[in-house]
Amino acid sequence: MGYFDLIKKNIFRHHFHFVLLLFFFCLNGYHNFRTLADPASFLSFFSFVFSIVLFFYFLLLRFLKNKQKSGLLTLYFLFIFLFFGNIEDVFAKIQWLVYLSEPRFFLPLLFIVSIVVVYKICTIRKTHNFHIFLNLVLFVWIVYEIVVMSWPISNQKHRSVIESRLNILTPENTIPVYWVILDEYAGDSVLLSDYEFNNTRFKDQMKSIGFGDIAKTKANYPLTVYSIASMLNMDYLPTAALHQNYAYGYKYALSALRDNGLVEIFSHWGYDIRNYSFFDFKKAPAYFSNSLWGGGVRAFTARCMHIRLYKHFFSFADKNHFGWFANYERSHNYKHIMDVLHETRKTITDSGRPSFNFIHFIAPHKPFLFDSVGGNLTMSSQMKDQKDFNKKAYIWSVQKMNQLMIDWSKDIIKKHKGKVVIMIMSDHGPAGKRYKGRSLDNLSIVYTPLRNYRGWYQGISNVNQGRVLLNQVFGQNIPLLKDSLYRLTIVNQSD
Repeated sequence: MGYFDLIKKNIFRHHFHFVLLLFFFCLNGYHNFRTLADPASFLSFFSFVFSIVLFFYFLLLRFLKNKQKSGLLTLYFLFIFLFFGNIEDVFAKIQWLVYLSEPRFFLPLLFIVSIVVVYKICTIRKTHNFHIFLNLVLFVWIVYEIVVMSWPISNQKHRSVIESRLNILTPENTIPVYWVILDEYAGDSVLLSDYEFNNTRFKDQMKSIGFGDIAKTKANYPLTVYSIASMLNMDYLPTAALHQNYAYGYKYALSALRDNGLVEIFSHWGYDIRNYSFFDFKKAPAYFSNSLWGGGVRAFTARCMHIRLYKHFFSFADKNHFGWFANYERSHNYKHIMDVLHETRKTITDSGRPSFNFIHFIAPHKPFLFDSVGGNLTMSSQMKDQKDFNKKAYIWSVQKMNQLMIDWSKDIIKKHKGKVVIMIMSDHGPAGKRYKGRSLDNLSIVYTPLRNYRGWYQGISNVNQGRVLLNQVFGQNIPLLKDSLYRLTIVNQSD
């Protein structure tokens, strides 16, 4: 018996290929996110999932009385669990299949496919050759992943792409950056005309601590994910992706946000990337999450079934106006704001490296969090006139966020001894038919160490904010884009 025949008989024929699949998944995750989490975190994830999968295998074995079939079924369900989001995203990236990525179509389709697969595996007679094929494929994947991880020039190639993208130069000084998004915070003209609220006091207080108020600024899109994706990529989203198919455009924007250019640039400059938003970045997953694992491990588990189903469930509850969900979302958003304000104050000098901090608060966006005196808003405090309540509660949220931003900014500036950049802006103004084009009027105030705000010209739109930041503070010479506004009509979509 030859050496290859021995390997084929004793290794490639075993029915524990699901262990190889889990190992490949963790190896790939470590390869892509090892800068975000230590090896122990990945080992912990592997051990936890392995114990569950092994239990599932022996449970199947008890009913099927067949090791090979139990192994195949375990492999299939593990694959669905680990790569659920990847499969969903394949449909989302193909325009004529994008509707199949919607949960109402994707989940029933996956259920039907699973029934067929389970039936086929349970009725198949011979599985030996199939086991050999699966083990061989997984073995090749693992070897390939190890080779790619060891390839010495891969990072250098990636960096050259980043530099050529916008002719990025290495800055002389590295200054911490805090970029804060206040969701649906209206511009001064809308606050005055529609809410009868003068925001001058807040602006004057921010000016007194060194901020510059940028007048008549605009958002480029009236939808959060479009606006932030464009903002952080410092470029417009393709028109075809926005208008040909809304579902495709929405998924495209999420993908562009996940792999955005500004985070890549600061990461290349050696910055710590801290993402205090609800969106995942490739270089930094959302800091606060409801998954079982945080940090870098969460980055590569973000597309697993349990996280995707969690997001789908709460999206469904929100669209169907489940009353209990409003209370949950209110408490969740309130906790997020308070935790972020506390965490950013605490982690200023923990690594010795500069940091790029992206912060996104779902406020003053609904559900409204604060009452007239800045306390927690409760359902019992709502007025009978819902329209009147919404207008007043929105302003209460604006006033509370104003005070929180003043206090927080003072602390950040003090702790950094003035050597910090703080950008506080909104993704867009209040949405709704009555606002029409005015929903793009937004907030923009900036603090820099030199307090020179000439680069932030009157009427600047979000797409150019990052370009001006890099030019004004970090010595770049990036050309600005024409400030274009897209008044998209969004149907049946919560922003």
